This record gives sequence, structure tokens and C-alpha cells, in this order.
Amino acid sequence: MNHINRLTMMIIDNNRFFLDGVLAFIESQYPDVTIKLSGRKVKQVDVLMVGLDRVSLSTARCYSHRLAARSRVLMIHDDCHATQSSIPFSLRQHNLIHMHRKQTLSEFSAIISKVLGSVTGNGSRTILTIIDKKSANLSMLTPQEKVLVDHLRVNTQLKEIACQMALNPKTISTYKRSIMQKLDMQKNLEFYHWLLYSNN
Repeated sequence: MNHINRLTMMIIDNNRFFLDGVLAFIESQYPDVTIKLSGRKVKQVDVLMVGLDRVSLSTARCYSHRLAARSRVLMIHDDCHATQSSIPFSLRQHNLIHMHRKQTLSEFSAIISKVLGSVTGNGSRTILTIIDKKSANLSMLTPQEKVLVDHLRVNTQLKEIACQMALNPKTISTYKRSIMQKLDMQKNLEFYHWLLYSNN
């Protein structure tokens, strides 16, 4: 019986095209790796893939407590000139792997091999679970909560949204808290990052 390795990767970045390309590359180059998308809460993250924009870094800092001592942090740069000082201390204390979006395919392949290296290539199957709030299941939201999500994607002023929906602003706040709870988000920063960068 083949051994099954499990690896959990959390993705926090604003460039969905790049991330979809990374996943497509892994699927095409690593036939022994099965990718499973999930929006569920996890206790430990093996690989944290994070962009260097301010919102992604701030959100990643919220998840740094889920990184184990052996976890890797894959920092995605938009150019070659990113500085170490822009990376939060809570992430710097882990195994950092740097890559920029314009690397050659061979450089990119070497980085992905370093990230997946310990769990692939030994004849065993690997299940790579991608924790991505983009994958959050909106079917659990009520119709009013779905309408509120649509409004929040365009306008973050709860009082204006309350007028548009003909509801009390406190009711809107209650709906927002309920949505965050159902999507397993404790902080406003996580929620607004999801609103900005998900395309559900």
C-alpha cells in the first residue's frame, strides 16, 4: 500500500492569475500530487504563500501563529528589489523562500521543488490541501447576507448600505458579523481582504 503524504498550503495574495498558474504548474509537473481546494480552518499550515502587498502581509501576520517551526513561507515579489524589512517579524522567523513573478521557468521549478521537495518523488502520493478564502462556500449564507456581500464589494460604508437595503445600520453590522463567523474569519482585515481579492 502506498503511503500518502499530506501538505497544507495557505495562499494570501492579490494576483489570482499568478496563483492559478502556480497550481496549474504543480498539477502538470507533479503527477503524484493531488490538489484539493478548501476554505476550512486549520490548526497548522505547512506552507504559507504570501504576496508582498500591504494587505496580504497584514493578513498573513494574522495567520503566523498557525505556522510550525518547520513551516515554510513563500514570499512572492513583484520585482527583484524587495527588502527584508517589509516582511513582518512574525514571518521572518520561519524558513523564507523568495520568488518573483518574472522568474524563468527553470528557476520557478526549482523553487516549487524546494517547497514540495520533502513530500514528493519517493513513490508516494501527496495530497496538497490549498487553504484559500477564495474557496469559501457562500451557499451557507442567507439571501440577505449574500446581498450584503455584493454591496460590501462596492461600498464599505455600512450606513450607506443600510439605507440602500432599508435596514438599520446595527442590523447590517450583525449580518456582517454573521458572515464573518460562517466564513471562519475573526478579523475585519481578513474579511475585507477576502472581499477585495475573491471573485466568488
